[in-house]
Amino acid sequence: MPKEHLMSKSLEETGLLKKNIGISDTVLKNIIANYTMEAGVRGLRKQIDKLMRQAAVKILEKEVDKVVIKKEDFTLNFLAIKRLFTIRC
Repeated sequence: MPKEHLMSKSLEETGLLKKNIGISDTVLKNIIANYTMEAGVRGLRKQIDKLMRQAAVKILEKEVDKVVIKKEDFTLNFLAIKRLFTIRC
């Protein structure tokens, strides 16, 4: 769901095209596990929006056609702080 629905909304809002950004399923899973605190999709949407905005800036500043976000570099370059705790049931 997030890859199709949430990313398409974020792409539309930032003015990017699908061909301008690449985000792997591994990156999305890592965002869900480490950067969202809510059970729903609101936190995930915020993080995806943040990635899209930063990708749009990189595309404009560096005049590149595509930004690919990989597991190895997205935490250092895109999402700075992991959530500090996990909720255990």
